Amino acid sequence: MYGTATVAATLGSHDGRVHAVAAGDTFSVGSITATVHGHRHALIHADIPCPDNVGYLLDDGAVYHPGDAYFAPDAPVRTLLLPTSGPWTKLGEAADYVRTVKPERIIQIHELMLSDLGQHSTANLLGEKGLTGTPIDRLEPGTTVQL
Repeated sequence: MYGTATVAATLGSHDGRVHAVAAGDTFSVGSITATVHGHRHALIHADIPCPDNVGYLLDDGAVYHPGDAYFAPDAPVRTLLLPTSGPWTKLGEAADYVRTVKPERIIQIHELMLSDLGQHSTANLLGEKGLTGTPIDRLEPGTTVQL
């Protein structure tokens, strides 16, 4: 398990299987190489502290998971895993984030707080015919995709 120092300290070492990472770190798991980006969770409200948050860019930009933030890595991203619901999500910021990252493809994540209608509406707003011009996929729970 790779996570922020706070997460790693909370979990303990588990015989060396838990590793603390921070922005700029690189590590490999099997044949997959990951670089770590970002440092803070997106702001929910001024009264709620922002914990540490990191994103993971896998295999030279094949996939980027930003965690719970819209931190844009300074690297090309082919598939962006885009958080589209949650207490900190704002669709206008999501659109601007996609425009900044410029991925070839988006897959919605953190979308389960939205109803089915809300998920479709969000995909339409942020997708290829919406504000970003980028294809967006919404995977049904349990669905896998080859990236």
